[in-house]
Amino acid sequence: MSNVDSMQTRKLWAFVTDKESEILLQAISFKEYNISPEIYIGDMNIAIKHIKEHHSPEILIVDISKSSMPISDVAALSEVCEPGIDVIVIGERNDVSIFRDLVKAGVRDYLVKPLPVEYFLKDLEAICGITTTDSRSSAFYKSGRLIGIIGASGGSGVSTIVSNLGLILSEMYLKRTSIVDSDLQLGTIFQFFDMEPSSGFPQLFEAPDRIDQVLVDRYINFHNPNLGVLSAQLGLPNPPQIKTEAVDSLLDILTSHFHFTLVDLSRNFTNGLNFHIFEKANLVFIVTEYSITGLKDTKRILEVLKAYPMLKHGAIIVANKVGQYPEGEISRAAFEEALQVPVSFEISFDKVYAMKALTEGIPVATHKSAPLSEGIDNLAHYLLGLPSAQKTTANIFNFLKDKLFTSDSTKND
Repeated sequence: MSNVDSMQTRKLWAFVTDKESEILLQAISFKEYNISPEIYIGDMNIAIKHIKEHHSPEILIVDISKSSMPISDVAALSEVCEPGIDVIVIGERNDVSIFRDLVKAGVRDYLVKPLPVEYFLKDLEAICGITTTDSRSSAFYKSGRLIGIIGASGGSGVSTIVSNLGLILSEMYLKRTSIVDSDLQLGTIFQFFDMEPSSGFPQLFEAPDRIDQVLVDRYINFHNPNLGVLSAQLGLPNPPQIKTEAVDSLLDILTSHFHFTLVDLSRNFTNGLNFHIFEKANLVFIVTEYSITGLKDTKRILEVLKAYPMLKHGAIIVANKVGQYPEGEISRAAFEEALQVPVSFEISFDKVYAMKALTEGIPVATHKSAPLSEGIDNLAHYLLGLPSAQKTTANIFNFLKDKLFTSDSTKND
């Protein structure tokens, strides 16, 4: 077993419905593969419930013997699993059509009981890199999506949107979500969740060779089991040292373990971090207000994004705090005409909950009736490819949703 990666111990959970399968699994020497197993008696419902309450393992074995709708159950499983998990399904029916449907749904293999240990071990060897065979496909192997969110002007409410969008995705839709506050000196994301800033988080940007899952887990703070937050507050005389290789390593780890990674982008373009995120992001929300300053700076950011092939048609304009100063706002029609780009979403000004939420450290989204909650829920619907309660402007950016989100996220995430 010399080819097994000795630096990484993989977790394996198995949920089987019969004693014979449990005994066969318990007899396997998982240590030879550097795998730490946990074996349970339980069906798909128990597996899904357990994964909702804990971080997913790297390898998952589930038993569909007692499932009346196995394909639907596997789809439900993919909704709660982290991206990148290896799933092996076992069952009693020796049916080629079931095998094809399951592989299409993203599982690594389907094995018919009694558990064929020889074939199961070959799957483990492929997972651990002992053989060159790799049958990764579809749902469980799609990387999480990287979403950049930037304000066109100061005070546009980006951190409010990021924190509440993360909360809605993680709690309402059970998506594994991470938030990265890229402003290491003046960021406020941690305040929205009543957290302490992570003193070690900035170190991740300084030492690309040291970044691994263990180190990220040490510095990430979890608001709930599905929502992790990376946010810091360096002293003002201590500018952060950011290395782009470290950014790559960090984002690779986050997108392999979370369905969505939301980056609260600073309006400081001098450190190069924003440009690097633009290169890697699937989508960028530009949060603006219906003001002259908002209009001018939105146009400037759109000009920058034209240099990035993935984003020149992938910038979504979000008008925030609509109605805060009704007499002084530029009308939506005038704003769009001057910008020559449609506004895709409007979020109403919330005069009650927004400031109260920041003061108390309780996100606005916990108040379902708040105007801000409804607006941000529409952003979540967009990311998930779900119908929106808010009528959005049909525009040239809609193809991005169809290509990047609708086609696979509704099935696979």
